[in-house]
Amino acid sequence: MTAQGVKNFYAAIRGGVGFLGFHSSTDTWRGNTGYKVDAFFDQPEYIRLQGGEFIIHGEQQEATVEVVDDVLPWSKGKKSFRHHDEWYANKNFAPEMRVLMSLQTAGMKNKDHNKCYDRPAFPCVWARKEGAGTVLYCAFGHKNSFWEGDFDALIGDLVRAALGEIKISTEPNLKTSCPGADMLQNDWNGRGNGELY
Repeated sequence: MTAQGVKNFYAAIRGGVGFLGFHSSTDTWRGNTGYKVDAFFDQPEYIRLQGGEFIIHGEQQEATVEVVDDVLPWSKGKKSFRHHDEWYANKNFAPEMRVLMSLQTAGMKNKDHNKCYDRPAFPCVWARKEGAGTVLYCAFGHKNSFWEGDFDALIGDLVRAALGEIKISTEPNLKTSCPGADMLQNDWNGRGNGELY
């Protein structure tokens, strides 16, 4: 993107255009500070807008996703579900986000190269306001099965929420829904040599 394009991107969202990111959108324009948890306002502008920042991921595995707020028609009445994906270990969560779903790390493989899951549950689907725009994120999407029909209704709901066709609350609930979400294994930095995936 050109410098002007970047300015236009932020201006459009803050002016009321919705934004929806999937999976690797937390791996865009990030700060590359490894496992260091930064103060929210010290993060790059895009990470503040998106509401979270990618650190690393372990092996693909099935995990439990808890529905924190069942405001989307797809999740109405659901308490939790199991899903197999490449789970991004994110950090630097926006304190004012609305967590819609959380990744339950209990029971996940969390040794050796999966140590990034040795932490409390953390958000995997969320919404927040950025100016007049609604920003949403969904961690799912690495596996083709997500895009080939298994989650069509969820994807549609998220698009409609970003467009304002589905009204969702952006009342903050991070501290109550995912306490300790930023508690990371700060003595571990990936492959042992400081590199990240």
